[in-house]
Amino acid sequence: VLGARENVQYASSASVATQWFNEGQHDFDLILCDVMMPEVSREKFYRQVSERWPELAKRFVFITGGAFSEDARAFLSSTSCPWLEKPLDSEKIERVVQSARRRCKE
Repeated sequence: VLGARENVQYASSASVATQWFNEGQHDFDLILCDVMMPEVSREKFYRQVSERWPELAKRFVFITGGAFSEDARAFLSSTSCPWLEKPLDSEKIERVVQSARRRCKE
């Protein structure tokens, strides 16, 4: 949906994204991050990014399958980041992306 009009990069894991950040790639408007990730927990990844690159922390938008644990719900509530619930559709994505962009500019 976003790839048709945005420059989208896909990281297959948190370690790939972290490598980009380590290499100085910080010009992301948004970071769409699935709540369920391989290798590392969402909290650990978000905490690492928040501590090392605080300017990126407010650019997160989390994606969830909807049926998630109380732990995941507590995590999402503890951040000021928006989140999308699957199944995704273009209207939902567009609404959250526009809202997140406004928030990032504040």
